[in-house]
Amino acid sequence: MVATALEAVSDLPEGASSRAAKGDQHGNLVFSRSTRDFNPLAAMAGRVTIAEVEELVEPGDIDPDAVHLPGISIQQVVAPTSRRTTLCCSPRTIR
Repeated sequence: MVATALEAVSDLPEGASSRAAKGDQHGNLVFSRSTRDFNPLAAMAGRVTIAEVEELVEPGDIDPDAVHLPGISIQQVVAPTSRRTTLCCSPRTIR
């Protein structure tokens, strides 16, 4: 699901993807460290933006003053269920 959603948005000329440390179901995102430099700008630049969050929390759990990107810029929030779903490439077989 995650790999196909991110591949689909990367094929769009007006699509953007963003990765955040924490986010809620409404699309409010909190970035960690240096990812807050360009991720909000890149997410606002796309017409369709998919956000991949490491930690999905309930709406209202994020302090409003801590939100780096409000949910108005995000169309879809995806939370990875395992490490394997975050990879966009298929595993290789070595013989």
